[in-house]
Amino acid sequence: VLGSYVSSNARLRVEMEEKNERLDYLASHDPLTSIPNRRTFFEQAHQCLQRSKRAKNPFALVVIDLNGFKQVNDRLGHKVGDAVLLHLARRLSSGFRDTDFIGRLGGDEFGVLLEPVENAGGVDEVMRRFNPVGAGEFEAGVDPVRYQFAAGAAIYPRDGANVLQLYEAADTAMYHSKKGVPSALIWK
Repeated sequence: VLGSYVSSNARLRVEMEEKNERLDYLASHDPLTSIPNRRTFFEQAHQCLQRSKRAKNPFALVVIDLNGFKQVNDRLGHKVGDAVLLHLARRLSSGFRDTDFIGRLGGDEFGVLLEPVENAGGVDEVMRRFNPVGAGEFEAGVDPVRYQFAAGAAIYPRDGANVLQLYEAADTAMYHSKKGVPSALIWK
């Protein structure tokens, strides 16, 4: 009886650990794209800020937003819209450095933490490598779907002393980018 109890208890413990890991994953990742969600992105941004303060090493917060995404959903449907989001998330995941952190901030907005980055030139270099990867085209049924994005970046400490200030600066730069050239990168 004792052996059966110990065996059952061990099995239940493993099952509980697996369920807790699954719940942690679901709480920290976007269900559509499987990349970290907004909460996790901003938690990582706060950690990035603390590391940057200690090491006196700049980092950048980049906001990327799809251009005309509402029209994609309205014209082609939400299924195709979801496919566009998934396609961009995959390209983001493969288009940045291993040291960078990517998250879905909500809707058609994504964030990237570039760590480390020396200056605006470093941000520009990373984004130039990503730009041809980020804007894209893929087959959705019989018609190809093309999409473009706008991106804005803010660099710590130049553009803000905290995560909220950095996010707001990057978001403002991204909206300026939307008014200009598609798939452009602008920062303060």
